[in-house]
Order: sequence, then structure tokens, then C-alpha cells
Amino acid sequence: MVEQYKNFSDIFGNTDTQLPTENKKDEYTSTDQIFGEQPEPSTDAALATYAYGDPDMPIGEESLLDVKLRGRLSAADTVNEKINEFKKSYPEGDLLFVPGKGTPESTLEGVPSKYSSGEILFRPDSTTPYARLDGNYFKVADKNF
Repeated sequence: MVEQYKNFSDIFGNTDTQLPTENKKDEYTSTDQIFGEQPEPSTDAALATYAYGDPDMPIGEESLLDVKLRGRLSAADTVNEKINEFKKSYPEGDLLFVPGKGTPESTLEGVPSKYSSGEILFRPDSTTPYARLDGNYFKVADKNF
């Protein structure tokens, strides 16, 4: 015959773990109350939080100006191909693909980029802060686009 248990200590012994006894469903009205306020997508703070885990870390202003490398990155089909092309020019560098609002992550977690395809950050070596790949590239006055 099955014994009847009156509480969890009868089953698990005396532990310090306590189960909640109240219904807390109405306690939280926003995810910000759980995770803290998140920065606006595509801001330096949002990108720095994604890249470094710290919103106060710098995001550089420069763009990738090497036209040849930009072409090779555009021609590469996959993320790994893009990284391989980048590493040919900057062996110590990093490419970081920031998810955008058109990705599955955006549904559940929210994303650091306001663009549907996300953004790409780069740095030529680990001593340089990440910067947007297309930061000011199309805004430079001497480029004819």
C-alpha cells in the first residue's frame, strides 16, 4: 500500500529548499522587472552588451574601408565563409554577427539590432574595440554611391 505524505520533508527529508506557497503570477508585469531595462536595439549600449556583456564598453565609429575585403565578404555565402575571408586579412581579428529582429531569437529573447538581418561588428585584433562593419562607410563624402 502507498504511504500518504503530508509535506515535502516527509518525501525529501529536512532541506533548506522551500517551494513558493503564494501565487506570484501577478507580481511581474514586464520582463524588465526580471532582466532589468534593456537598451534600445542598435544603440552602442545594446551592441556592447551583446559583444562584451557590458553596455559601457566602447563600440568604435570606424567602418571596414578595405573595398576588396568588403567584396569578398559580400560574395561569401555562409557565416563561416565570411569569417574565413576576414581572417585572411586580419588573422587576429573577429567578426561578430549580431542577430536582428528577423531571426528566431527575436521572438523569445529580443535582439540587440533593429535591422531584420542583424548587423556585423568587426575588430582587426583583440586590442581594438568592436565597430560596425558598415558604420560610416556609405556616409563618407568622397565615395560616389
